[in-house]
Amino acid sequence: MLSLFLSCILATAAKTSPAALNESSGNMNPLSKALIILDFIFLLYVVFSPENRFKEYTRFLLLVHGSAPILFYGAEMIAPGNFYLIIGIFFALVVLYYFLCQIDLFVQIITIVNCCLLVGVVISSLLKETSYSIMGSIGGPVIAAAIFIFLGITRFDTLYKIHTIFVCYIVTTILIEALTNVQVFSNAGNDVKTSSLSFLIAATVFGILTFLLFFK
Repeated sequence: MLSLFLSCILATAAKTSPAALNESSGNMNPLSKALIILDFIFLLYVVFSPENRFKEYTRFLLLVHGSAPILFYGAEMIAPGNFYLIIGIFFALVVLYYFLCQIDLFVQIITIVNCCLLVGVVISSLLKETSYSIMGSIGGPVIAAAIFIFLGITRFDTLYKIHTIFVCYIVTTILIEALTNVQVFSNAGNDVKTSSLSFLIAATVFGILTFLLFFK
C-alpha cells in the first residue's frame, strides 16, 4: 500500500516535473503542491533515516522516482487522453518494477538508464534558454553514459549514490519552484539576475546533497 500511495504521488507530480519544467510554479494546484511536499519529506526520510523500516524498499522507491517520467509518459502513450486508464497502467508498471527490482541485473541497467535520463533533464532544463540546450540534452547523457556504464560495472555503489543525488536534487528543486517564485528549472528566461539566482540555488542544492549523500 505504501508503494502504491507513493506511485499516486509520482503520477500527479510527474505532470509538473521533467516533462513540464517550462511551466510556472504558480500554475500548480494546491493538491500538486501538497503531494510534492509529502513526496519530498518521505523521500528524504527514506534516504537519510537511520531506521531500517523502509530500507528493503529503498532501492525500489529511488528507481521508481528516477523512472517516473518514463513510466508515466509511457502509460500516456498507451492510453492517450484517458487519465484513469493512464493511472491504471502507471500503477501496473510500478508493480512490475517492484518485482523486477529483485533482479540485480535489472537494477544495474535501470540505474544507468535513469542516470542518463536525469543528467539530460537537469542539463537541458538549466540551459533551456541558451544555445547549449541541444548539445547539453543530447551530448551530456551520451558522455555521461560511458561513465555510468563503467561505474555500473566496477563501482555500482558509487553509481547508486549518483542516482540518489539526482533524484533528491530534482524533487528538491521542484519543491522550491512550487513554494517560491524562483524558477530553478526554467532558467528564468533572459532575466540575467534571476537566471543567476536560479543557477546559484541549483548549484547550492546539488552541492549540499552531494556532500550529504557521499559522506553520510
